[in-house]
Amino acid sequence: MDRQYTRPLEQRIDTDRNIFSVLEERAERTPDDSLVEYKDDRGEWRSFTAKEFRDKVVAIAKGLIARGVMPGDSVSIVAHTCWQWTALDMAIMSIGALTVPVYETNSPAQVSMIFNDSNVIMAFAEDDGQRDKIESVRGECPDLGDVYVIGLDAIDAMVEYGHAVSDAEFYEREQSVKGADLATIVYTSGSTGTPKGIELTHANFIFITYSGVATMPDIAMKPNRRLLLFLPLAHVFARYMQFFCFAGNVSLGLSSNLKTILADFKAFKPTFILAVPRIFEKIYNAASQKAGEGLKGRVFAGAAQTARDWSHAQQSGGGVPLMLGLRHALYGRLVYSSIMDVFGGHVEYAVSGGAPLDSSIAHFFNGVGLPLLEGYGMTETCAPSSVNPTSGYRIGTIGLPMQGVTMGVDEDGELCIKSPAVCAGYHNNPDVTKRQIVDGWLHTGDLGSIDEDGFVSIVGRKKDLIITAG
Repeated sequence: MDRQYTRPLEQRIDTDRNIFSVLEERAERTPDDSLVEYKDDRGEWRSFTAKEFRDKVVAIAKGLIARGVMPGDSVSIVAHTCWQWTALDMAIMSIGALTVPVYETNSPAQVSMIFNDSNVIMAFAEDDGQRDKIESVRGECPDLGDVYVIGLDAIDAMVEYGHAVSDAEFYEREQSVKGADLATIVYTSGSTGTPKGIELTHANFIFITYSGVATMPDIAMKPNRRLLLFLPLAHVFARYMQFFCFAGNVSLGLSSNLKTILADFKAFKPTFILAVPRIFEKIYNAASQKAGEGLKGRVFAGAAQTARDWSHAQQSGGGVPLMLGLRHALYGRLVYSSIMDVFGGHVEYAVSGGAPLDSSIAHFFNGVGLPLLEGYGMTETCAPSSVNPTSGYRIGTIGLPMQGVTMGVDEDGELCIKSPAVCAGYHNNPDVTKRQIVDGWLHTGDLGSIDEDGFVSIVGRKKDLIITAG
C-alpha cells in the first residue's frame, strides 16, 4: 500500500460469537426497553420489549428446527422491511442456518438464480404475489421445500410448530454456532448484471457491530436513542443497523412505506436517521417547492444560501463571521426549525451512505442543524467501513475508518480495506474471491485518498473491475 491508516480498537472485540448473542445480551441488559417498534394493520405504532422480541425470535427458531432446518441450510426472505423480517433473520441465523435476502422487486429469473446458487430449502414470502413469483420457478429449484406467507400468519405457524421443541434443544443449537460459521449470503448485481453471492460470517457482523458502537457512542449508547429504519432489509446496510441498535441503547422503528415517511418521522420522533442521499435530496426539493416563488420562495432561497455559507465557514475552522451568524440565527427561527420538525423534532444526526452525497445538500442540512455524516462501505464489509465522527466531521469526505478497520490506497490509487469484517468470499466464485481479496485486502474498485488525519475521500472509479458494492 502506498498509504494506509488504521483506527485502533479501544477495546478488544470477541468475534467468536454468533449474531443472536447480540440480541440475547440486550434482552438481559435492558429487558424492558422498547426494542422494536412497528405499525400495525391500522397504522398505529406497537412495540416489543427487548425480552419480548428475544422470546419471539427463540419461538420462531424452534419452529424452524421442528420443520427440519439444519445448520448450513439456506432460508430466504422475500419481503419489505417489517418486524417479521428482523425476527426471521435472527431466528434463521441463531440455529446455524443462512439467511438469503431477496428484494421483493427481483424478477422470477433472479429468484431462481439466487435460490439455486445458494441451495435455498425454505422461503418466507411477504404476500400472495411474492409467493406466486416463487412458485412460478419452483420447477427450476430442486432444493426448495416449504414456502410460507408472512401476511398469512407464517410467524404464528412457526411458533406453533416450535411447541414440539424444547428451549434446551434451541440453546444447544444456538451455542454450537460460532464466529467462523456463515451467517448469510447476500446477492448484489455486478457490472454484468449477474447477481454474486457474498458470504458473510457471524464474526464479520459481530466485529463491525461492536466496532460501530465504539466508533459512534453518541449515536448508540446515550439513553433514549431512536432510529427509524425504512431502507430495505435485503440491503446489508439496513440489516447491519438492526444489530447496531441491539448492541447499543437504541429503539428500532421499522417502516417500509416512503409515502408515509414524514408522518412516521413525526410519530416515531427518531434521534438519528439512516438514509441514502436521494432521501435528503427529496426533502430539500419538497421544502423548496412548498416555499414557491413569491415572498416565501425568496425567504427560503435566502435561508438555504445562508445555511450553506454558515456550513462552509464552520467547516473551514476559521469561525463564523458575526453578520453571517446573526442571519443564521434569524433563519433558524423562521425556516430551519420547521425543516427540523419534518424529522420529528428530536433528530440530532443523520448517517448517509449507499451513494455519493452532493456537497451542496450536505452543507444545506449541516447549516440547518442536521449534520449528514457520510460514510462508506460495501456488502463485502457488512456495510460500514468508515464514517464521519459526530464531532469534527468533514463534509466531502467519507470520514475515518471505523475502529479496528484499516483503509489503504495502493499503487494504482485504488481504495482497499482490511478488517475482520471483510467477507469470507464470493459464493461459488473462487476466482472472483482471489481477484478481489488479496492478502486480506479487499479491492473496492474506487479510487481514494487519505489525508494526514486519516480522513478518506473517494476521488473516482477504477475501470475494468467487477462492481459488487451494494
